[in-house]
Amino acid sequence: MAKKIWLGILLVSIAGLLWAWLAGPQWLEEWNRESQQEQLAFQQKGAALGSSTDQQGCFEAALASFDQCQDSEYKCTVNNGILLKACWQKSLPSEGFCENVPAFAEDPSEDDKAWMKDSCFEAGINGSGCRLLMRQKQQLCSS
Repeated sequence: MAKKIWLGILLVSIAGLLWAWLAGPQWLEEWNRESQQEQLAFQQKGAALGSSTDQQGCFEAALASFDQCQDSEYKCTVNNGILLKACWQKSLPSEGFCENVPAFAEDPSEDDKAWMKDSCFEAGINGSGCRLLMRQKQQLCSS
């Protein structure tokens, strides 16, 4: 009896691995296609927003969108980063937008990290994705 149970478990495991091996590429292709469509929508939304607002408006919209996002933190960060970049490309400059923003460096210093964390805390937004959006602000202000 125990042999039949173990044999059944082995057969189910082999069938599951076979299915994963055969269906994996199709699943990944579909996920990539959906992600690209979603990112294009965020890019278009950002460009449309940028045509009617300034840098600060873009930044506030991206932070609000990130904060309300129900997807994974990774997906929320990527999509809102795309929105922010597209928005800034079309937006007007904001007076004082870059005041007190530390200069961008490839390897952020402890002061840079503290600035990002504190800025997110002041905005009431949790998550490391917020810090990456702050990093984009740093990069924009240093260019």
